Amino acid sequence: MLQAHNGKCLFSGVFLSNLSMVSAPWKHLFILWMIFAISILTTAPLLAVPSVNGGEDVLPIMEISVVFVVLIAVVAFVVRHRYRTRMKTVTLRAEKALQRSEEKFKNLFNNAQVGLYRSRIADGKLLECNELFATLLGYENREECLEKCVAADHYVDQEVREQMLKAMRENGYVTGFEAQITKKGGMPFWVSYSSKTYSDRNCIEGVMIDITKRK
Repeated sequence: MLQAHNGKCLFSGVFLSNLSMVSAPWKHLFILWMIFAISILTTAPLLAVPSVNGGEDVLPIMEISVVFVVLIAVVAFVVRHRYRTRMKTVTLRAEKALQRSEEKFKNLFNNAQVGLYRSRIADGKLLECNELFATLLGYENREECLEKCVAADHYVDQEVREQMLKAMRENGYVTGFEAQITKKGGMPFWVSYSSKTYSDRNCIEGVMIDITKRK
């Protein structure tokens, strides 16, 4: 004969293993169900009546309570499965949205009609740039520019760079700052910078355009 404590163990094991995967309203409902089921399983043996064989049989409510426990366990399993499926779907959609966003930003960055860059404040080492920035400085491609370019080495007059850095330290940015720099091969040309300092990241991010024709 099935005892009440076996029913409680069955319910508790299945219920608790699934409880952490469901939302708060479902948890509250399941807890109420659990209290009700355990109450039935605990009191059912007290309602035992003599059997025709001379022993004692638990009233039909005992069998009903067992079915009730199994039903709740099945519901908990289904809810957990649906929750996991929904979370996987949400995660997949978020990853795809992030990928699309990154692709849009990458295309915008690389197709911009101005030179975009990020460099280290201390020595001007280039950390990031787009293709046009690399072309303006005479490099074959962005990869070569990132590998070899140090902004400080391209200034014709280092004092001009110090003036720009001083203005950025005081204001946090510069707009339309003009300077003469050199391409990779040494040919000088004029550019205009609009840049902003990010001291917490030790970098400068900005825009560079060629203004040689108007000088």
